[in-house]
Amino acid sequence: MLFRSGDNLFESTKSFINDSESITIFSAYILLHQLEKMNKNKTIKQIVVRWEIQDLYNGISDLELYNYCRINNIILYRNTRLHMKAFWNHEDKLVYGSANVTGKGVGEKGNYNYELNGIEKNLSFEDRIYLNNIIASSQYVTDNLYEKLKNLIESIELPIVKYPELLLEKNEDDKYLMSQLPMSASPNNLYEVSAHSIEFHSIQKNCAAHDIALYEINPFQEYLNFKSELKEKFNNQPFIRALKDFIINQESKSLRYGGVVNWIQKNTTTVPIPRRWDLKKQQIVNILYEWICEFDSDFTWDTPNHSQVIYYKQNTK
Repeated sequence: MLFRSGDNLFESTKSFINDSESITIFSAYILLHQLEKMNKNKTIKQIVVRWEIQDLYNGISDLELYNYCRINNIILYRNTRLHMKAFWNHEDKLVYGSANVTGKGVGEKGNYNYELNGIEKNLSFEDRIYLNNIIASSQYVTDNLYEKLKNLIESIELPIVKYPELLLEKNEDDKYLMSQLPMSASPNNLYEVSAHSIEFHSIQKNCAAHDIALYEINPFQEYLNFKSELKEKFNNQPFIRALKDFIINQESKSLRYGGVVNWIQKNTTTVPIPRRWDLKKQQIVNILYEWICEFDSDFTWDTPNHSQVIYYKQNTK
């Protein structure tokens, strides 16, 4: 089905957003007044926008999008390589095409642009990986980044000779987002879903696609190479190193389920990437236990007295 400017572009795109449980928007340009019109049901949970300095200075994207996202619990990313325009429902469907989230784009306002969007109703596993890769390579927008962009824009003086640049870099805080944790049940589960995605549920495929993008790993290589590469990347992740060090530094060389949950809550800067399969606290801990113990023989876990406890090897008697 085609969504055509001057005909059904705005209403069809808005209906797709509002009829979904959760939406991620990829759009090079976003104007806040247009986004608000499309988010009446508050189903937009995540946004990736280009936000080049020139875009913001010329008003083809709104910097105040950041405050709207904060108020509405929308996770915002910046990616200066972004040119695509797409709306993903975190399942099998994607609306995509030429229309940015602007009045003359998807909004069909006034002397609107000639735009054309279409809908894909059966995303492949590789498609999901591609979308997750874009998110994983994007810059999470913090208060500090917002203020830096705002100050740069305010510092520009006419006549413009050259716009300043702010390079796309991963924030130090990004290392401690909950989205930096694995979502697949185990490393073996990740490999199985990747190798035989057609046999698995959409939720499992989305979790696997997230992990492949997170660890920047080729899921279609030989099993032993896959496990070896994944082990190295997982164990060297700052989040995982910090958690293991915290366990080792406990007097008991162990940590109960509640202790792991408390550590995660104190050391993360945001919630996981919002989607229908948001992990409950217990699932997060279960997954972490499986991954840590799979890839580090110095750790093991058990359930004494019905409480999940992870142990460093010096306290496994």
